[in-house]
Order: sequence, then C-alpha cells, then structure tokens
Amino acid sequence: MRYILFICFQLIWLQSVFAGVTMAGTRVIFPAENSDKTLQFTNNTPQPFFVQLWISKPSDSSNDVVSSDFTFNPQFFRMNGKTGQAVRLLFTSTKDLPKDRESLFYLNFKQIPALEKEKQDQNKLVLIVSSKFKILYRPKTILSKIEDLPSSLNYRIDHIGKKSYLTIYNPTGYFANLTQVFVNYAGKNQEINQVDMIPPFSSKQWDIGNTINKSDISEVSITYINDYGAYLKYKINEKL
Repeated sequence: MRYILFICFQLIWLQSVFAGVTMAGTRVIFPAENSDKTLQFTNNTPQPFFVQLWISKPSDSSNDVVSSDFTFNPQFFRMNGKTGQAVRLLFTSTKDLPKDRESLFYLNFKQIPALEKEKQDQNKLVLIVSSKFKILYRPKTILSKIEDLPSSLNYRIDHIGKKSYLTIYNPTGYFANLTQVFVNYAGKNQEINQVDMIPPFSSKQWDIGNTINKSDISEVSITYINDYGAYLKYKINEKL
C-alpha cells in the first residue's frame, strides 16, 4: 500500500529551515494610491514546489478570515529548483477602507513539494510549509509620517490594587510592530512578556508585577521593526 503523509509547519513572519520558497522582505507595504504591487518569490533549493497564495484578515477567533480585498496573479503556480517567480498583488476591494490609518491583512502562501513521476508510487514524507506575512494597506492621507511613529509612542504606569500595569499608547495611524519592551526599575531592566503589535489609535497594557513607584522608573524602551525589517531600539516618554 502506498501512502503520503503530510505534515504542516505554520510560520508567522519567520522563515524556516524547511522552507524552499521564500518571499523577498518581511512584510508588504501596499500604498493606497496603487492598484497593484509586484512580489518576488525565490526557490532556493533544487526541489520543485507548487505554491498557493491567499489573503486573510485578522479575526477575534483563533483562525483568520479569508479576504477578497486582494487577489494574486498567478494565485497557484509551480516553481522549479533555483528559480524565481514574480507575482502581482492586486487590490480588488469594493469597500471604503479607513483613510486616516493603516488596514492590516495577511499574505499566506503554502508550498508543496512536487514529486517526480517515477517516485509517486513510493512511500514519502511530504512537508507542507505555510508562511504568513503582514500586508499593511497604507493611505497617503495619514497625517503623521511613518518615520515619526516610534517617537510618538508614550506610556503610563497605573496601579490597580497591589498590581502595577504598563500601558503603551499609539496615537498614530500606523501599526506599531513591537518585539520587546523593557522597564528600567530601580536599576534593573525588566523585560515585558508577550509583546505584540499595537494598532493605530489604540494601546496595549501589560502586568509588570507588584506595586512600584513611578519615581523609581528611569526608562521605558521598546524594540521596533521598521518598514525595512530592521530592529531599532527607542526610549519612549511618559504620557502627560
């Protein structure tokens, strides 16, 4: 009896050692004034792959919702070993997306090894790798500049009962992609757990332990990923 066992690896914003096909860049910035954008995919291995692409948007549930706001040309294709493939990402939405802030979508692509015909009757372990990247739909009517995003963030320390909480505010129309937050308290640099992205005009709050005095906090700093995938560290100010 012949069989094929499929194992899926889910990658979020990271490349995997198992991945043969990669996409250039760490995210897609889609200017709202454009109708399309060209993406570049590369197969770095001698193994041919089939690639399937789709778009999803964030959801309150555990799974993203498939979106029709964008489409691809082509949407499904074969990539031979050591080759590249240009793909057009087209904006097809009929909805009016916000003009004062970015909208977030996800680009998903699945790569499936293409089995050689003479080996199709053999038992095989087939690794199906799924990758996921952010798409930031960016209107040019956002008031501030993306370069000013990190310096626009600010924080506040709140006390509720015997607990202290750090809240970071994002007053801009851009998504703040944070990877680390540190609070320097009484000479010790405490790293905050489970740091994630802060949407436009919103905030995120973290429990930082027992009640602390704000006067003992010398610095709150963040590590932020910019449009080019660089990790940059910034000190942010207290919210007045």
